[in-house]
Amino acid sequence: MDNLTWLIIQTCWVIFLVYWVVKAFDVKRTAIDRGNPKLRLFLTLLVLLVIIFQPFRSTFFNNQLWKPMLTLDLLADIIVITGLVFAITARFTLGSNWSPHTVLKQGQELIENGPYAIVRHPIYTGILFMAIGTTIRIDQIFGFVLLVLVCLVLWSKILSEEKLMQEHFPKQYQVYRQHVKAIIPFIF
Repeated sequence: MDNLTWLIIQTCWVIFLVYWVVKAFDVKRTAIDRGNPKLRLFLTLLVLLVIIFQPFRSTFFNNQLWKPMLTLDLLADIIVITGLVFAITARFTLGSNWSPHTVLKQGQELIENGPYAIVRHPIYTGILFMAIGTTIRIDQIFGFVLLVLVCLVLWSKILSEEKLMQEHFPKQYQVYRQHVKAIIPFIF
């Protein structure tokens, strides 16, 4: 199951990336850009560092946290697949209002249906699920370090998007925030 689990997880990430690239061409024009160039630079450098220094990771980061088990492999697959489906459904629901960074689109709408009725940032919820499932499968300290970095990046993006939505949909977004949690349904 070990190799099959990795194949499933990698396939999910590839599907996610391909879908995002293809759908990136089907968006409205940008009216206001609040993107964070420093965050984009940081993410690019982080990805390059992970790729470049992968062979040189210290043994500390390679320490295995638990023994591989079929149940953990299955759990990792289920979590990653659930995250993928949730993120793609959210991206589809968002439609042409989507952007890879914090912007306000021309004719921007506040989407409150589909996954957006469950959480305010369902794409990030899906990515978080995918990252958690991948971390379970990695089963090393390195995986948890990457998970923490993903959480920090998502948190930064959430803060930026929340501020923009509050500015441009002040009353509607305030009501929406009162009824729908940010990332984890009914909790946070």
